[in-house]
Amino acid sequence: MSLELARRALDRARGVVSPSLRGGPLRRAGVLLTGTTALGQILTLTAAPVITRIYDPSSFAAFAVYASSVVVLVVLCPLRYDLGVSVAREDREAAGLLGVSIAASWAMSLVLLAVLILSSVLGVRLRLLSDLGGGKWLLPLGAALGGTAQALTAWALRGRRYRSVGAARISQAAGQVGVQLGGAAAGGASIWLFLGDLVGRYAAIHPLLAVLRRDEAIRSARATRGWLLRHAVEHRRYPARALPAALLNSLGLQLPVLLLASLLHAPAVGAFALTQRVLAAPIALIGGVAGQIFVAEASSAAFDRERRVYDLFRSMSVRFFLAGLPAAVLLWSGGESIFVTVFGTEWAMAGRFASILAPVFLLQLVVTPVAQVFNLLGRLGHQLAWDVLRIVAVGGVILVAARHGDIEGVVRAFAACMVVLYAGLFVAYFRVSRRCSADA
Repeated sequence: MSLELARRALDRARGVVSPSLRGGPLRRAGVLLTGTTALGQILTLTAAPVITRIYDPSSFAAFAVYASSVVVLVVLCPLRYDLGVSVAREDREAAGLLGVSIAASWAMSLVLLAVLILSSVLGVRLRLLSDLGGGKWLLPLGAALGGTAQALTAWALRGRRYRSVGAARISQAAGQVGVQLGGAAAGGASIWLFLGDLVGRYAAIHPLLAVLRRDEAIRSARATRGWLLRHAVEHRRYPARALPAALLNSLGLQLPVLLLASLLHAPAVGAFALTQRVLAAPIALIGGVAGQIFVAEASSAAFDRERRVYDLFRSMSVRFFLAGLPAAVLLWSGGESIFVTVFGTEWAMAGRFASILAPVFLLQLVVTPVAQVFNLLGRLGHQLAWDVLRIVAVGGVILVAARHGDIEGVVRAFAACMVVLYAGLFVAYFRVSRRCSADA
């Protein structure tokens, strides 16, 4: 069932995205990255009905907190030096930034480990960390591996080593799913969900390391402490300017799970986490790749970029709305029955959440591919303001709703808040792109 849903999503993505894929290299790169990402997603989705019958909602709740925490930490630990790897003018400069990014990832993970040890010694207890149990000690390693893989991916993309990036994505999915399925032999203890994530991140690094061994710029670089420090200081604008915005964006995406986990019972949080995971898969796959194409197509316009951004925004928004509308209606009308059939009777609550979140799914599917409008048009402050607004609004709504209603009431309030936020963001994209197009 999940494999068939994934196949239909890919077919629909091909029809939406293909008109924008013109030209040999861009088309080949887009198809390769789409295909390998799709294989990883299909592998994960195909295994999901089995994994949800091995682990209960409480285990998924603990893993959701762990995974959300790692996502935020992977943004924090490299200090965003990895952004400079792809855009550096010379390979030697990019190699320096790669070294700084990897060194920062492991250094920050050691700092996190020290904080965890100190809090344990002092008896400081946080509910989020308590829910993780022994899994909290895996957070530093997960963050370090994730930050390393992120930096190595940037280097591979710089050299157009798309096959290696694709192999890393498939290896990560295979490693994670393999260990999590193997946890059945150990009685379905939640720690196997955490270990699956770690093994997947470790497996993703190997194909990317092969790229380094073949690069002359890496072999000729002398990664001394002074060399790394010099590059870190020269490019300090990345942690100073790019890191705060990236953290706000990442925290805004992960805040619902982290906040709900601190307020509600574990089974409800696990159901919510599964719903978000299932709905996010097609958005990440289709919308993420289409977003890369949107940026490439808009950036390729030597003249009249503002007009190009506006035209692409209109055409892609309409296409993705029409493509996502049937799926959103299906979720809204039959979410509970679909989830019970696919994932098991324990996940009926997740299906009800999917029905409630169907409008949010549709809006995110429309907005994600065109999410770089503000950046392309030089309106970075607009995006930062929206990221701050999302954190404040979502956090406030969840806190208030949790005090005055049950779990479904909290999810309904969260859904209403997200609809307003994303509808407002879409209108802002439209108005800014139209105004810039008219002024050009």
